[in-house]
Amino acid sequence: MIEEDDYEFVVDCDCMQFRTDRRMIERSGLALLIEKYTMDNFETNSDWQKKVKGVAERFIEDSKGKWLVMLGNSGAGKTMLCTAITSELMKRGYPARYVIFRELTTSLKPLMNTDEYIKEIFEYKRVNVLYIDDFWKNGYQKIPSEADVSIALEILNYRYNNKLTTLISSEHLIDSILAIDEALGSRIFEMCGDQYLIQIDKDLNKNFRLRNY
Repeated sequence: MIEEDDYEFVVDCDCMQFRTDRRMIERSGLALLIEKYTMDNFETNSDWQKKVKGVAERFIEDSKGKWLVMLGNSGAGKTMLCTAITSELMKRGYPARYVIFRELTTSLKPLMNTDEYIKEIFEYKRVNVLYIDDFWKNGYQKIPSEADVSIALEILNYRYNNKLTTLISSEHLIDSILAIDEALGSRIFEMCGDQYLIQIDKDLNKNFRLRNY
C-alpha cells in the first residue's frame, strides 16, 4: 500500500509477479521442459544449427501475429527451440499453451459434439501463443485420422483468421502436410512463409539423441 496526497494505491509486489509467472508456466504445460530446453542449450556446431537458431531468435522479436513451423528430422532440436521461444514470450507477458498433438486429440475426441468440447478447444483457439508439438504424429508411417485433421483445422483456422502467434513442430514436411489436407497446409505455409518455415532433411547425423550411435 502506497499513500500519496491523501490517496492510497495498491501496488503488486515482486513476489506477486513471480507467482503470476509461475502460474503461467504451469498452465502452459511447459513446467517440466522450460529449465532444460533453452536457447543457450541448443548446440550450434554445424551451419544448419546456426541457421535454425538464428531463425528462432528472429522470431522472438517478430512473433506477433506470425507462425513458426519447424519440420523434419527427429531429434534435431525442434522441440527445444520452440519451447525456448515459447518460454521467452511468456517472460514478456504473453500467455501461452504447450500441447503434444496426440495428447490433445486423445482428450478432445471423446468430447466431440458436447458443450465440454467447445469449452476445451476454445482454450487452444484463443490463447495468445500456442505451441503444438509432434503435429499429426500418429504412430509409425500413419496418416492422421479424419478427426485429427478436423481438430487441427478447427484450432488453426481460428488462429489463422485472428492472426494469433502459433508454433508447430512435426516430423512431417510441408509437402506431406499439404498432401494430407491442402486447405490447412496452405494456411500453415501462408502464415510462416519462407521466413519462418524450417525444414530439416532426414539425416541420422542431425539427431541429437543418436550422437553416441
